[in-house]
Amino acid sequence: MKKPVIKALLVWSIFASLGANAAELSTRTTQKIIVAQQLAEKDKFSEAIATLNKIDTSSEYDKAYLNRILGIYYWENNQPNNAIKALKASVDSAQLKDEQAWSTENMLAGLLLNSHEYRQALSHYENLLKNPQDGKDIDQIWLRVAQIHYQLEQWKQTLTSVAQYEKFKKPDAITPLSIKLGAQLQLKQFRSAIPTVKRIIPLDKKDRNWWLQLVNLQMQTNQHRDALSSLELAKTSGVSLKRTDLLLLAQLYGQNGIPERAARVLENISGVKQDRKLVVQLASYWQNAKEWTQAKSTWQIAAQMNKKYLWNVAQIELQQRSYSDAYQTLQSLEGHYPKDKVALAKARVLYRLNKLGPALRLAQEAHDLHPSRETKSWVKYLSQLQKYQERMSNA
Repeated sequence: MKKPVIKALLVWSIFASLGANAAELSTRTTQKIIVAQQLAEKDKFSEAIATLNKIDTSSEYDKAYLNRILGIYYWENNQPNNAIKALKASVDSAQLKDEQAWSTENMLAGLLLNSHEYRQALSHYENLLKNPQDGKDIDQIWLRVAQIHYQLEQWKQTLTSVAQYEKFKKPDAITPLSIKLGAQLQLKQFRSAIPTVKRIIPLDKKDRNWWLQLVNLQMQTNQHRDALSSLELAKTSGVSLKRTDLLLLAQLYGQNGIPERAARVLENISGVKQDRKLVVQLASYWQNAKEWTQAKSTWQIAAQMNKKYLWNVAQIELQQRSYSDAYQTLQSLEGHYPKDKVALAKARVLYRLNKLGPALRLAQEAHDLHPSRETKSWVKYLSQLQKYQERMSNA
């Protein structure tokens, strides 16, 4: 609440209570209060305070009432410690009754809260809740109690207080919901926190942080499809997403079996093709999407950074039956990839090119370097095929 608004309310409060209690105040005290109030209306709070402090009265009620007004003036004059001292004296006197007593203690609790005197403020707010007054915003008292428990890191009490506040069925607001969310996160109540964030987002639709909080919670609870939907919705709702958010979006597309969209999102992120890891990821997405042309060209970019990725280029060329291109790529891969794997891949290519003699020699080389069922099978197959062709040519 803005200070000018508070001041107007306090001025009204003083006049209203003065009228209601003029009969209980001494005539001299009442006259001095009116003079002080006229000074306060001109923002002459120091003079108003001095006027009230000069009042000499033996009436305990007058003293309590004067301290109540002094608390207000001290606060307006940026003297919070004096304001707290005056209001505390008024409350402790127990001279004020009903609404006056309640509103004075409420002011004291508020000033203590603003001064970070949380435990003292909590004690006064609890008193107010024990003695509710008609027409007072008890829901706001519960909200202050929740704020205090949050500041004291009393997470369970925070949620209990917020639950009391929510019983009043007020429209959703960011402050109580964010307090609730913070406590739920501290207690690791991640699933319960998801509906809370979903209530916050419509109140601040363009705030990236709430959307990312929702996405992270959904990921923590293994709801990856929901996390993808939430981040997609944030993007289409015009939320300003950062580079890291778009990288996460691409990752979620990939995890949810939508590699083409993952590739399209990733490809449009600035600087991706200068980052080897991201280029490799992009190439993998294109390949998983069976977009062979984009996959091959992206693997070629990766190969410019590290020649070992020529292996991936060759695999696509093999898949596309571009055997001559695949052989040339494998030739360029020599010395940058395990020799046995390159030799066997070249044997397979030469077999497709119907060059059985060189294919067999390379298969045998691969087997000698690293014997395996696969190399043994290729050596056996190519040997038999070569013998068969020799017999056919000699027939």
